[in-house]
Amino acid sequence: MRTLKAVPLLLAACLLLLAGASAAAAPLSDADCKDLFVTANQQLLKANSYHMTFEMAASVPLSGQKAALALAGDFDVQVKPILMKNTMNFSMEAAGKKNEMTIKQYLEETDGKMVSYSFAANKWVKQILPIPVIRQNQAEFLEYCEGVFRDTAVTFARETDDELELEATISADKLREHFEKSLALQGVKDVKLPADLFEDVADLTYTVAIDKKTQLITRISMDMTVFLRSVGEKVLAAAQMPEDKKAPFREILAGGNVQINVGISRVNAVPAIVIPKEARNAPLAPEPPAKKPSPPAASGAVVKIGLNLEMTGAQAVFGQRALEGVRLAAGEINDAGGLFGRQIELVVRNNAGLATEAARASAALINEDKVVAIVGCITSTNTLGAALTAERYRIPLLTPSATNPRVTVPQQGQRREYVFRAAFIDPYQGKVMSRFAADSLNAKTAAILTDASSEYSKQLAREFADHFAAMGGTVIAREIYYQKDANYSVQLMRIHNLNPDVLFVPGYYQEVGLIIRQAREMGITVPILGADGWDSPKIVGIAGPDALKNTYFSNHFTPQDQAPVPKKFVAAYSKKYGKQPDALAALGYDAVLLLAAAVKKAGSIQPEKIRAALESVEIEGATGKITFDAFHNPDKTAVVMTFHKGQFTLFRRVDPD
Repeated sequence: MRTLKAVPLLLAACLLLLAGASAAAAPLSDADCKDLFVTANQQLLKANSYHMTFEMAASVPLSGQKAALALAGDFDVQVKPILMKNTMNFSMEAAGKKNEMTIKQYLEETDGKMVSYSFAANKWVKQILPIPVIRQNQAEFLEYCEGVFRDTAVTFARETDDELELEATISADKLREHFEKSLALQGVKDVKLPADLFEDVADLTYTVAIDKKTQLITRISMDMTVFLRSVGEKVLAAAQMPEDKKAPFREILAGGNVQINVGISRVNAVPAIVIPKEARNAPLAPEPPAKKPSPPAASGAVVKIGLNLEMTGAQAVFGQRALEGVRLAAGEINDAGGLFGRQIELVVRNNAGLATEAARASAALINEDKVVAIVGCITSTNTLGAALTAERYRIPLLTPSATNPRVTVPQQGQRREYVFRAAFIDPYQGKVMSRFAADSLNAKTAAILTDASSEYSKQLAREFADHFAAMGGTVIAREIYYQKDANYSVQLMRIHNLNPDVLFVPGYYQEVGLIIRQAREMGITVPILGADGWDSPKIVGIAGPDALKNTYFSNHFTPQDQAPVPKKFVAAYSKKYGKQPDALAALGYDAVLLLAAAVKKAGSIQPEKIRAALESVEIEGATGKITFDAFHNPDKTAVVMTFHKGQFTLFRRVDPD
């Protein structure tokens, strides 16, 4: 049954290898091939249905003879919701004997779960499976695919009367990064790869055939022999086993070969899939027991709270500011006697600003450090990686600042039971800033410059555009950039030529500061708007005080708030750290207050009881009054900030609808 569970992931992996192109009468340039490759992949990923055949043929030495292994699959796939019909044939032939096995299977996505109907050994068996992790993280999966497309070199191979062939290559130096991201998206955590696993290995190359008339992919061919041999040698070298035990594996690597062929047809034209009545009426196999973590130490003198934060990397300043707020809150609680007489102990794990590391950090906090709850991560992308681990191990995770709706609601109508947030969500920020543009700035037209490498930025851009249009505005330009870009002149010139009333840049301060500076230098004087990713004093040094005139961003907090709790927080933070707090510090502070309130309400440090108590806690925090809605998102006030002489200044408050 493990093989059956892997089928959706196998399909997803195969999709990454698909490419296509328009018909061409002569060999195409590499640039044209790359454009066609990316476009075809994107189109296929959006397909509603398709038919796929999969063939893997391998030949390996076995006891002095050649053994032939074959796996063949035939799939009809409907994508939304998943409904799949497939037949898998396994065969092995060695020493004149052949063993075969055939499995027929239907997979159906329904009511937030996957139902498998399998026919093997002359009987149908029904089993409930979880929704594949890749399916739950569709946006991250698509973003991951975009990264693979960008890192793939594509060249013209050959052309026949009916088909065009392209050769695609992913270099060895990119394989480790993509492999680790792929594992994380599939829910595979804590895999320790040899540090040099992908050093000096062969590039991964495959051929794609496209029907010139339909411009759709017909087949993919890949000889995996050289690639697997080079990786296998690295794995063997790192394996902890006697050399004589490695000899048979080296023989297989040296003499074996593997060929994979994938066929694609009937894109958006698969006939209706009907699950047989006898399959639906089959007995239900028992569900595997849910995996539970080892319980936290309840008898110790401390309450361990884990911190999964971006302490290094591009968002390090955010993680560091949040940590300062967390430590201030924990210190105040400890000075007041702690929780049930126990001191709070903070355990910090650095996720380095990477989603894969965020997942590993959460697993380490739970399994090694035995924390009862986790605060983190800072960014939405990283929190989405950590959230799966929290759900899997049933440990409450409270993110101070992740604003993407899917952090708490992976699919419409569903919620993550163990994930909460202290920050309002992107739709609210997008609505706040679009309303501000239309009502306060009287904007009729807008341009949007989006960080295409950030789910946070893309979500905000979508929300702003939708709400702005709903109020009668028109988005006349949409441009993109990527994190760590330094020159935005091309995008800004196109925007400048269209002369929008406002420019919306929902990114992080590092790039936003450069964008604002270059926009002003180019002569763009219209208001520039953003969101909480701007919130760092460093933006002033990057953009310059003059360039920040006539700019506005939504935020969770202002140190100018004179309400009792915010005022007390600002005074305590300024005394401890010698500077004024920003929103990340305030949100980190509030995250600890929320967890502490839940522990007190639960009367326990058991994770399940903390989770249940979190749903009904209410606090007055540094960022205002906080309660949670049915989807674990807070109801709270937003503020619109501007800059005056290079200083953050409150412009307006916006209360929840």
